[in-house]
Amino acid sequence: MKQIITENISIFISVVAFMLSMWQLVLATIKKRTNISIVLENIQQFKEQDCIKYVFIYTLVNKSDAPINITRMFISDNKYKKEYSCSLNHSWVGERYYPKSPENDIPRTERILSVDFPISLVTHGATMVHIKFVTDTSFSSYKVGDIVDMKVITDKKTKLFKLRCQRQDNAKLVI
Repeated sequence: MKQIITENISIFISVVAFMLSMWQLVLATIKKRTNISIVLENIQQFKEQDCIKYVFIYTLVNKSDAPINITRMFISDNKYKKEYSCSLNHSWVGERYYPKSPENDIPRTERILSVDFPISLVTHGATMVHIKFVTDTSFSSYKVGDIVDMKVITDKKTKLFKLRCQRQDNAKLVI
């Protein structure tokens, strides 16, 4: 009789241990999945003769327990069913001018460059980046309140985002 009780307790403990290990496996999988959020802070648009240049200012947030590398980003033009890739290399997007003030007796100019791809986001980290897109002149312009269709390709998967244009400010950067 004592041997049967001991076997039942051993079986019960092994079943509970198996259930706990499965629970831990499910939780670890959920925490390591690609979970990023993107906040579109600002859009700046510069029209030229043969193209339209956009500088999108994003806040990228990694909400997962694993680091994520963003390898490429696209914006979509739903009217013509086209996708435009971002500039992958570090490129000049503008300058910010700081006039003379009581604290600084010398006016200064800060160069602003687009981010270099791939963008590495650490675990539970965030960063603000400038990303440059060059589109056709037929590309429809964004206004405040418009929806920006964005495709983000990471090292783990491709995610689609619909971001609302909160602010459009063409006066911040000087090209």
